[in-house]
Amino acid sequence: IEIAWYAIMILIGMLLCLVRCRKELKRKGLPEDFYDSFFLSVIPIALVGTRLWYVISCPEEFNSFFDVIGYDTVTHTINLSGLAVQGGVLFGVAWGVIYFKLIKKRYPLGLHFDLIVPCILIGQILGRWGNFFNGEVYGRLVERKAINWFIPDFIINYAARPNGISQS
Repeated sequence: IEIAWYAIMILIGMLLCLVRCRKELKRKGLPEDFYDSFFLSVIPIALVGTRLWYVISCPEEFNSFFDVIGYDTVTHTINLSGLAVQGGVLFGVAWGVIYFKLIKKRYPLGLHFDLIVPCILIGQILGRWGNFFNGEVYGRLVERKAINWFIPDFIINYAARPNGISQS
């Protein structure tokens, strides 16, 4: 069974963000559920942004509209491999401005930025760990002796395996 760690970690990040925002709203004496509908709406918008940014940045990977939306015409499945977090942040922030300036105008925009923007970092951190667990998104090759002094062996050994899969 294949586990999509990136998706799991991003989902955990989203839930942690909602919990954090609810806690901060309560601390400020504001309705705890104020962001619930925003979070439900921003997630698909950010997902579209991540895909669109990736498609724009790597057009050579796509031959048809079906490739762009990740639809496999043979197996009739959707596989959205290829997402770029910058697009999600851009679309999410843009939606946040529209949402809190035009739809839910009850509190100043600055309050929402103060409460929600730190959550982007939570999602980014957990997303990177998801990439690590999936064995993807590597940087340049580093000599093992250069990192052995501060990274535990179990992490180095796991990262050395292709896609994090044990070779027996």
